[in-house]
Amino acid sequence: MSVDLQLSRALHYGHGCFTTLVYRDGLPLLWEYHWQRLQQAALILGLHCEENALRKQLQQMIDVQTEHAGILKILLLDESPANGYEPPQYAKTQVLILPRVLDRQWLAEKRQKGCQLMRCQYRLAHQSVLAGVKHLNRLDQVLASRELQQTLAQDGQPPVYDDGVMLDVNDFVIETTCANLFVRIGSQWVTPDLSFAGVAGVARSLIIRHLVGLQELIQIRPIHWSEFCVAEEIFICNSVRGIWPVVRLQEKTLPIGALTRNLQKNLQLCFV
Repeated sequence: MSVDLQLSRALHYGHGCFTTLVYRDGLPLLWEYHWQRLQQAALILGLHCEENALRKQLQQMIDVQTEHAGILKILLLDESPANGYEPPQYAKTQVLILPRVLDRQWLAEKRQKGCQLMRCQYRLAHQSVLAGVKHLNRLDQVLASRELQQTLAQDGQPPVYDDGVMLDVNDFVIETTCANLFVRIGSQWVTPDLSFAGVAGVARSLIIRHLVGLQELIQIRPIHWSEFCVAEEIFICNSVRGIWPVVRLQEKTLPIGALTRNLQKNLQLCFV
């Protein structure tokens, strides 16, 4: 980390945003959605980034990777000095792009066999201004994720659950610690309303657009925990994981539905 970033508003106040994308065969997947996410977050947070400059920097990073597919995390950081909470008139935005390894075998297994979810006790507070934004302050997810560690078996085996469902203060389902949620209720898909809490993910936006294009019934509305628990099908999604069917919710087991499988098949080229 540079000296400037050590003293920056990004480090001291979490003033910044990010998106995590997958590249394949030299190209970033779902770039339109990732760029839209960064634009919206930058507008709210008072940051600035030009798409052409960012695409050039991103492509340069992709070109030097040795793997034909992988993960890149793009961060927009306010590197202005942290001399108090009041932001400068023009934030000095720095772009960082960090590579990560993509475990394709693990992803393929979860997509095929499904995942297991627990309910986190930690609750998300309402904050309408920042709702939906992938800002740097992810302490909600950090604290909720600690609960997964508590599911360790006595013999030291890995956690029983793959992820945790996060609710708001009124027991409405919002998301998991790192993915969005879709449930099948009656004859339609439903995904939680994120107007007051949560992160509006890239895969979520893609799936909503896809379902609308097929003239499928899709609702974006609050989902209470009690309603969530009786859903016919559930899947979680993000731009790295793709679509993971849920086969266990707490102690309840669920079948992998045909509609979830169809979505996986229809959108398989959008993920690695």
